[in-house]
Amino acid sequence: MSDTKSSQVADLIRKRPFVFLALMLIIPLFVTAPHVLLDSETPQGITIQPPEIHDPLSDGFILIILDGVGENWMLDEVNMPLLNERRETGATLNLRTGPLTLSATCVSEIMNGVPNSPSDGLRNFNLEHPGGDDAWTLASEIKSTNTNSPYDVGLVGSYVYGNMYGDMENLEFVDTFLGHADYYQGDEDTAEVLFQWFENDSYNVIGAHFSGPDKVG
Repeated sequence: MSDTKSSQVADLIRKRPFVFLALMLIIPLFVTAPHVLLDSETPQGITIQPPEIHDPLSDGFILIILDGVGENWMLDEVNMPLLNERRETGATLNLRTGPLTLSATCVSEIMNGVPNSPSDGLRNFNLEHPGGDDAWTLASEIKSTNTNSPYDVGLVGSYVYGNMYGDMENLEFVDTFLGHADYYQGDEDTAEVLFQWFENDSYNVIGAHFSGPDKVG
């Protein structure tokens, strides 16, 4: 922009400062606000059902979320020797969630695959299920309609699971969250519940959320 045009713009701003300020406030309402406030679309009608007759690859499934433990730490053979030993006999999937690095938003995307909206960050402590089916709801619904179903679903951990699945009748949720200042006891209670489920064969589709490391920071 030439010096002449720059001076003209500066003069216009000085003559009408409130108009310029109003424009700076109004324009983002039409550009940024919809992106922040509108919900992401929940995928509909694209659920791929497994074949009715197939050999299961395992007798169950367990998802363990170590909240707040970084990728570099998880993949470090010195810090996580047992985990990395198991990686030699299995497969590793690098899963990336959205840019909101909050417990509820990340766990929600991992559990149901629905991208979070920026506004979901404001609902971190009360983020509900986005609707539709996911692996956990499908497994629990199959059990409710078919007594011979091999699936029994149990979730244990913090309020994050509870807000999404706590009101669903066909699965069990055990709340072990003891507050944001609790670093250890809640996770120890989660581990105790897990051991009881394993010993009693209570559930074979399990999600366990250990939130202690995230509170430590």
